Amino acid sequence: GSMVLEPPALPPPAPLPLRLSGLDGLIYQLDFLARDRYLAGRDSRGRFAIWDLERGADRPLISDTGPVVYAAGSETLRYVVYQPTQGRPPAQGRLRVFAATPDASGETAAPRERASIAVPPLRSKLAISPDGATLAAIGRELNVYLIDLDSGEIVTLGQLSTAHSQTPLEFSPAGRWLATLDDAQSIRLWDLATRGSQLLSGHQGEIGELSFSPDERHLMSASDDRTARLWNLETGQVRVLDGHDDDVTHSRVSPLGDTLATASLDQSVRIWPLVRGDGEQLGGHRSGAVAALGFVS
Repeated sequence: GSMVLEPPALPPPAPLPLRLSGLDGLIYQLDFLARDRYLAGRDSRGRFAIWDLERGADRPLISDTGPVVYAAGSETLRYVVYQPTQGRPPAQGRLRVFAATPDASGETAAPRERASIAVPPLRSKLAISPDGATLAAIGRELNVYLIDLDSGEIVTLGQLSTAHSQTPLEFSPAGRWLATLDDAQSIRLWDLATRGSQLLSGHQGEIGELSFSPDERHLMSASDDRTARLWNLETGQVRVLDGHDDDVTHSRVSPLGDTLATASLDQSVRIWPLVRGDGEQLGGHRSGAVAALGFVS
């Protein structure tokens, strides 16, 4: 008899893009929560919202007019918004902590407001530690704070030298390090186990972005001096990645830790080996700066 070949099964059609209602102004920030079950966002009018992506996005689970100045989200089910008090300058502010917690069966309950914490006036972006327990923030007087999101305890790590409008603030992937800028061209790096810090200097222009390698052994910095730097946090060695023709805006270490990537206002991306060697230029962009950079594993 003849053989009948069945046509291969086709994958299900991709879902249509979701339209998220609840925000009115320009979208400033989006964060996935609870292993991508929820999405939180804030807009230019100080409003924030949290959506359940499994149940549809026609109406947010939580929506408030704020005003929200800064926000931070984490995969560990927490979302924190900062709201200053009235007055100029504000005398203080408060953090509103939203959390989604698993129930006895392991199902994740819907996020709800779990705490409100009074804090000094804050001036910069917020960062949540990888375990979701601690918030890092920079105060109006340039103090760097660690805030326990369960107890509300506030610890001052130290004070920065100068202020910036967009100061990076980054936890390392396992929470050992916290990095920010001490001044426009220098990095202040804290060891959170000892609370000691070190100053990383060498850039000749303003640093715009900081990022850690997945194994926490390296820190990368991108600067408008047209270079990126790779800081080895174990040996203290520094590698300068020099090859772009304009400001370097982004820098990343690959998930395997063997490749570096940089992006620039020169409309190019460069790929570099971890240890040594020149960067390979990836062209193709026709106008404007490269606005984002990331590896896909």
